[in-house]
Amino acid sequence: MNIKIEKPTFEDADIIAKYANNIKIWRGLTDNFPHPYSKQNAIDFIKIIEKEEPQRTFKITKDGQFVGFTGIVLQEGIYRKNAEIGYWIAEEFWGQGIASEAVNLLVKYLCKTFYDIEKIYAKVFDSNIASIRVLEKNRFRKEATLEQIAYKDNEYKDIHYYSFFIWPMMRLDLTKSI
Repeated sequence: MNIKIEKPTFEDADIIAKYANNIKIWRGLTDNFPHPYSKQNAIDFIKIIEKEEPQRTFKITKDGQFVGFTGIVLQEGIYRKNAEIGYWIAEEFWGQGIASEAVNLLVKYLCKTFYDIEKIYAKVFDSNIASIRVLEKNRFRKEATLEQIAYKDNEYKDIHYYSFFIWPMMRLDLTKSI
């Protein structure tokens, strides 16, 4: 299995829309992610990604085939040493270890590209056990549970906050295999 994170192109718009237009994907993400998800949503998203410098949002591919997205949100002000990550995998590729490998690649890229970042974090719904497992496999640790803080799909949800600290020697180890 050959997993890569790459810059998406406009040629990806149809397949992005096909996989993103899934209520199960939408339920695991913030409301910034539209549902239903159209080809125009994909094109608009790629237009935003095109302007990123350095790159922060990537398509995930398995053996050259689009299977999802992952990305980095750099924080500002007093939180400027932090970055949030996120990801989603098309339903037909769930349970194959793709998200775990994509997060591993994203963390390595982040360490190499954004040298000032010292903490990476992710927020995950309590019901998203697979995503929690992805983070744990990548050495993220649970810092907190924010109870009933999110309102999604007509109900309140708990959010788990997972983090990963980048220590100087760890940064060297993470980046040497890139």
